[in-house]
Amino acid sequence: YRKEETRVDKDLRKTISWKPNTYLEKGETEIHFYNNDRTKKFKVVVQGMTNSGKLINLEKIISDKD
Repeated sequence: YRKEETRVDKDLRKTISWKPNTYLEKGETEIHFYNNDRTKKFKVVVQGMTNSGKLINLEKIISDKD
């Protein structure tokens, strides 16, 4: 028995990366993800908490024209 493959012509997902348990060290951290077929710019939303309990909320629009 061979499962029939489903072909997707375009990837139209709105959320392209969801990593709820990402831990950041001091300095820079790389986050890898795959893009969809419609995005021209990204809205990055970072929410979390510091080790001391302070809430963090950051939103930034990133495009290749920045």
